[in-house]
Amino acid sequence: MNDELEALLAQPPYRYHWQEITEFDTVDKRAFLMDELHAGRIGIHEAYLDWRPKNIPPGDDEIIGWLWVIRPDLEAGLLERASETLRNVINRFRESR
Repeated sequence: MNDELEALLAQPPYRYHWQEITEFDTVDKRAFLMDELHAGRIGIHEAYLDWRPKNIPPGDDEIIGWLWVIRPDLEAGLLERASETLRNVINRFRESR
């Protein structure tokens, strides 16, 4: 797994600016899907998204789901660590495109 992904998994950002989000055109769909799994954990603001995990420290699936919303370019590595439920959500999203 690449160093960038490892760093994000170890210390996920709690705020992410719109211009930094990859695959920006579908971020709303990814955020909606994560909201189905972890309700009310992603805040949408004028200049950024913020993440409010349910658990402190956040669980692996919460982190992986959040990272997928903001960095879907890291999807392959995220899928390797995701639970079956989260993998199914991500795959369902990919199949619908």
